[in-house]
Amino acid sequence: MVCLLVSTAILAQSPAVNNTSEKMTTRTDSVSVAFGTMLGVMLQPSVMHALENGVETLDYDLMCQAIANVLKGQPTGLTEVEADRYLSSLMGLDEAPQGFSTESQQEFLKQMSAKEGTITTASGVVLEIVVEGEGESPTADSEVLVNYIGRLYDGTVFDDSYSRGPVVFEVGSLIPGFSEALQLMKPGGKYKAYIPAELGYGPQGIPGAIPGNAALEFEVELY
Repeated sequence: MVCLLVSTAILAQSPAVNNTSEKMTTRTDSVSVAFGTMLGVMLQPSVMHALENGVETLDYDLMCQAIANVLKGQPTGLTEVEADRYLSSLMGLDEAPQGFSTESQQEFLKQMSAKEGTITTASGVVLEIVVEGEGESPTADSEVLVNYIGRLYDGTVFDDSYSRGPVVFEVGSLIPGFSEALQLMKPGGKYKAYIPAELGYGPQGIPGAIPGNAALEFEVELY
């Protein structure tokens, strides 16, 4: 079911589209389609970029099998680092011009750290506490329920869970800056986290969504 959804979500230009809603007859089906939808949404910009820049086609069955193997903790034939390097090289991302200057990002983070009520962690993440929250903070191994808005430093929104509903994440699976911020929050809390590019998506960014060298702002509520 996840494979069906990933294939249909990222293959906007394919004439063969499967209607997964017709296959949702159980709760397991619905949960599978929901996860598949989110995977498809996240993959779509990068896949479209590849298809528009020299990659003629993809083997969607192999892609879905690799996704399934990762979710099951099984090998895919490539490590995460190898996969990232291969795709970066394939699409020229390792040679692409950087989206934002380092100086502009540093100035943004400097301005945010100067705001009243903010704290700056040893790694360079700037946190603004909107609501403190109560209880125990999550760890890297915790699964958390959150709502969040992700913005570039110029205010451009690149992701917004409020339009979809709260999301469950494993804290340790997120970009380092977001993961660190969550581990400093408490349930019921709301923070703004200003994250340096090196603790976000780095110089490569995400094609079609996040430029390289982009400092990020996350407004996040922990439930």
